[in-house]
Amino acid sequence: MRRGILPRLGAGAVAMALVASCGGGGGGEEESSFSLQGCEPKHFIPGHSTELCGSQMLQYMYTGLISFDEKNEPVNRMAESIESDDQKVWTIKIKKGWKFHNGEDVTVDSYIGAWNAYAYGPHAYDANYFFEKIEGYGETSPLEGDPKARSFPAWRRSTTTR
Repeated sequence: MRRGILPRLGAGAVAMALVASCGGGGGGEEESSFSLQGCEPKHFIPGHSTELCGSQMLQYMYTGLISFDEKNEPVNRMAESIESDDQKVWTIKIKKGWKFHNGEDVTVDSYIGAWNAYAYGPHAYDANYFFEKIEGYGETSPLEGDPKARSFPAWRRSTTTR
């Protein structure tokens, strides 16, 4: 069933899944380091780095909702599940236990807040256009005039806990 999910997600949803990402669990006392060779991203903010260099380096710095295996098949990382009955409304469940680098929990609200910030026109994030297929985009990022909203009304947070 995983096969073919990405084409159905659409370019905007895929981009959101990849750009709205956070650092992973762990958090031991030991420090370690490693080096990567690559080009320098334009920005180190996922929603503001859409060029090749940015996406390559950010994938090493952040864990996204999904990644891809060696066969280019999607693999859930921070997402526990991504489902849709109609390919228009998506339910994304986040795995518990993920934390930001400062120790705060990564939650659904973390994603919603980041996506709203990226989609809000006056912020001028490079990835803003990734959100244009989402209902309400014109309210947050109109072609002319000031935005009527700072967030997407269609994004709902589930209050269900497990």
